[in-house]
Amino acid sequence: MDGRPRVLLRDEHDGENSRLLTACLEENGDLRLSGQDLGSGTRVISSDGEYEWETVVPTAHIPALLRALDAPADADILDELAARWTGPASYDLERRIRSTDIPVRFWSRSG
Repeated sequence: MDGRPRVLLRDEHDGENSRLLTACLEENGDLRLSGQDLGSGTRVISSDGEYEWETVVPTAHIPALLRALDAPADADILDELAARWTGPASYDLERRIRSTDIPVRFWSRSG
């Protein structure tokens, strides 16, 4: 662990399948969402049972993200995510990010 504060948004286990999503702020202030799905549930997109991804929201666009999440633009993003966007709500968080015109950097890897 690198010592940066993290929010556990999703930690689900269903038989051999697991889904994990975390959020942290980078040293430069960017918001990084990191996800990993394991198990046969990834078969549609992964031949080895693992799918990883990251979505990075640049610092300058965090106020716009907060507005998209119906939060004050000056709220602490990690506090907001911890309070309202964990568990099942984390899926809606990802949908909301995708539905905005906020520029993000996205990376994924599958087997």
